[in-house]
Amino acid sequence: MARKRNDSNAFIDERLPQNIQLIGESDSDSKKTVYILQSAYKEIHRFAQGKTTVESGGMLVGRTVEQFGKTSIIIYGFLEAKHAEATSNTLKFTHETWSCCHKEMAKKYTGQKIVGWIHTHPNFGIFLSEYDEFIQSNFFKDENQIAYVVDPIQNIEGIYIWRENKITRASGFFVFDKTGEAIASLAENREEYEPAKSSRSSPIAGIAIGSLFLAVFLLTWQMSDMNEEIAKLQNQQKTIVNAANLSLSRMEQKIIDMQAELDAMQALEYRQRQETNPVVPEPQESEVSTQSESTQSEVSTQSESTQSEVSTESVTTQSAEPPESEPTQSAESPEGEATQSEESLETGEMPNDMNDETPATSEEGGTDAN
Repeated sequence: MARKRNDSNAFIDERLPQNIQLIGESDSDSKKTVYILQSAYKEIHRFAQGKTTVESGGMLVGRTVEQFGKTSIIIYGFLEAKHAEATSNTLKFTHETWSCCHKEMAKKYTGQKIVGWIHTHPNFGIFLSEYDEFIQSNFFKDENQIAYVVDPIQNIEGIYIWRENKITRASGFFVFDKTGEAIASLAENREEYEPAKSSRSSPIAGIAIGSLFLAVFLLTWQMSDMNEEIAKLQNQQKTIVNAANLSLSRMEQKIIDMQAELDAMQALEYRQRQETNPVVPEPQESEVSTQSESTQSEVSTQSESTQSEVSTESVTTQSAEPPESEPTQSAESPEGEATQSEESLETGEMPNDMNDETPATSEEGGTDAN
């Protein structure tokens, strides 16, 4: 049995593919090899290129061949995962998804099985997230089921296979077709569906570009208005600052003038107090000491002078006493002397005997009488 035809009009060859093209790198030590029919490969990439905002995916249909101690996983078809719940970084197969895939597989791929799944990573690169590994471990846990990841924005892809109970990335895989059919290179395969995508999306792209230009124009216009408003605000700010500085300078000058007037008033008040109540400055300690010594000296000098005068008066008094041998002068009539004294007092004249008697002290201590 060389070939048989299924309902999808794809030729199924039970032998290992012979007309193949390597994608990636060859791994001769690997015990598993993945083959994808060229028509299925093109369908997968055509489907992925339209899904660039959220994750999308589907089921891989085919069979496995054990030969020469190695396992060959051969993929003949792709089933879109309809009714799936998708976000930008997750993809969930619902019950409706599984039901639709099994029904479609029964119609198009009779006698084949699900050998893996495919999902996209829009601009995230090629890897399996923890959620992807959870799906692989729970829904595609057979050792011959694979995970196929495509990044439609970066145009990269990768296949993951089970090895020793761990899901790891394969170094490469093969695209095949029936013998004699040309296999396009990876770039040629992409050029086949990318222009079609561009032609379909050209009106949308034109609208998007026009909207972008309009947005840029509106933004530029708004920026111009904003620049004018900013310039006005800056001018107002400068005016306010200048006015504030001028007011501050005037206030400072007024404060200086008021301080000068206050100083003048205080000086005038001080002079008036000095004129009304002159303040005698207190002598310093040295001046007080000098004055004290001067006072003591003056007191001492006056004391000595007084003592000298007393002594002189005493000597004079002693010299003026009449000798005891002349009692006749004092024996005169007392009545006449009294009368003469009274008349002298009334007229302000000294008695004659007092004027005439001028005691003189000789060098010998005697007294001469005229």
